[in-house]
Amino acid sequence: MRSIESGTFRVLANLYALNISHNDRLTFSVMSNLTDDLQIVPIRTLDISKLHCDYGPGIAIYVQDIDKLSNHTYLTNMYIDSNRLSLLEFGVIPRLPKSLRLLSVKENRITYGNYIFELASAINLEFFDGSNQYSSHDPITGSKDCNDWRAPPSSSDDDSSTDQNAVFDIVKLSAATINLPPNLKEVLFHDSVLDYVITGRIPFGPNNLTRFDLHNNLLHSWRGTVANLHHMKYVDGSNNYCTFISDEFFNECPNLESLIIHDNLLGNVLYNDTNGKIFRHLTHLKVLDLSWNRIQAVPNLLLKNQNELQILNISNNELHTFDLELKHMTNLQHLNISHNQLYKLSKYDRVQIDSLKRSNLTVNLYGNQLQCSCETLDFLKWLDDNKAMFNNFRNYDCRFPNDSSTTFWNFENVLIELKKNCYDYTGLIAGITSAIVLAISLTVSGIVYRYRWKLRYLYYMAKTRYKGYTSLKTNNDERDAYPYDAFISYSEQDGRFIRGDLLENMEGRSGLKLCLHQRDFIPGQDIAENITKAIHQSWKTVVIVSNNYLKSYWCMYEFNMARMESIYSRGGKSVLLLVFYEDIAAKNLPLTLMDLIESKCYIEYPHDEQGDVVFWDKLAETVSM
Repeated sequence: MRSIESGTFRVLANLYALNISHNDRLTFSVMSNLTDDLQIVPIRTLDISKLHCDYGPGIAIYVQDIDKLSNHTYLTNMYIDSNRLSLLEFGVIPRLPKSLRLLSVKENRITYGNYIFELASAINLEFFDGSNQYSSHDPITGSKDCNDWRAPPSSSDDDSSTDQNAVFDIVKLSAATINLPPNLKEVLFHDSVLDYVITGRIPFGPNNLTRFDLHNNLLHSWRGTVANLHHMKYVDGSNNYCTFISDEFFNECPNLESLIIHDNLLGNVLYNDTNGKIFRHLTHLKVLDLSWNRIQAVPNLLLKNQNELQILNISNNELHTFDLELKHMTNLQHLNISHNQLYKLSKYDRVQIDSLKRSNLTVNLYGNQLQCSCETLDFLKWLDDNKAMFNNFRNYDCRFPNDSSTTFWNFENVLIELKKNCYDYTGLIAGITSAIVLAISLTVSGIVYRYRWKLRYLYYMAKTRYKGYTSLKTNNDERDAYPYDAFISYSEQDGRFIRGDLLENMEGRSGLKLCLHQRDFIPGQDIAENITKAIHQSWKTVVIVSNNYLKSYWCMYEFNMARMESIYSRGGKSVLLLVFYEDIAAKNLPLTLMDLIESKCYIEYPHDEQGDVVFWDKLAETVSM
């Protein structure tokens, strides 16, 4: 057909369905005559798909095209597919019949326009299908002359009609609330090349949407929140190359029951969701499909709030282990972890699955790399006890340590042979393993104990350098490179002597710069780190040996760190000066201190006025050497 005359359908008093689709010479120019006739017949279904050919600029529907249908009370289903439709003139949607319940605009070129803010006027619309936008067509069958574009009518005042190439940008929607038809339940917008990042808050007004199908698009990052989806039951966001879902994305769809997001790239974002924040609001979720997402591991608490989950599909991923917590999913009926890289289920997994048997749970392990070995014998025995639970059990593959494999068709025989081979060596292997572990533990413990002070010293020196401190020069002629002349190692119970006589004579009279823990340590820094740093930045370390000193853990720590400084940072040059403040019996001295006394000189504090002068001069001279 190339035209429709006015009055063609007016006489058909019992016309309930009219299909004039695939007449691509008619174009929307026939709409005025068509709607003039249909306004007086009891039409229920109208199909005006493909009235335009496949190729050409975008087409718009204007108010004058459907104005005569505005009072029609019978039309419920309307199909406007494959018409290169890009825009609706502002005012078109309010003039659609109020009885309309289904609207299909598939395989068009829908773009953003002001008409999106008129959606609420379609008060009885329940189903909208906008799928397959910008779909490809056969260039051969669609290459005929197609000069069918219509200029806007001269009376049109729609600003959006001038923008034939507007791009649907989700960011623009944040400016105002989008009120959807109040009775709209289902929206299909799959296979439509929607390519953007979902950011911010998508401002839908209150609505009754229950189903949203957006699969096969390019919604590759879900960073925002979609508002007011409180009635949503089913969402399909599969095959969108999605790599990110924010913790807030599902905040406003608490009644969601089915979430289909397979064939994305969610492995990394799910791996990092250790506290289950992404799905935390989906407490009524019953079906979750995470297959084909390159998931290598799932955090234990990823689905900690999904108590009502019935079907969980994590198949066709890259799982080496399966540590997901399941025991709270008391309604779980099917767990699909097929086609991963699991070689067994851990004891933790098996205990969880056993606890869910009463829910008639079935599990699919097909296509994994199960191993038949002594290591997995407990797992295989568990499989044998519960094989009725596993889908397609007889077709499972099992690989032996020699890389040969078998199916589970003769699983009982395989298990018997494994038991025979493994039980002969289990006790021996366990004994040898225990002995080896014990020997290694004792050896390592002995080495660590013997070199404990060296290890501590090296650890804190490495930690100090990591924080940005540089090593000091250690040549004998470069004493000035050290901030302190001496670090004084003493017991706090001898503090009166230190803060009195020692400071007065060493700093006041001799002009030396001393480092004292009570005065010069950095507040808030680790004690051991302060000690190591102080010794490393001091030319000498003066140890005030007393009975109190020998009883103090931290005093002995300072002494041993100074020893390590001499050995590992000063090229063997002694930095230790021992001052015996009290008489101490040799039997009470630690071996390390005795070794030093025998090989190095030490000074005894005289405790008399005449000897004090000589003592302080000698000590100052020794520190300065």
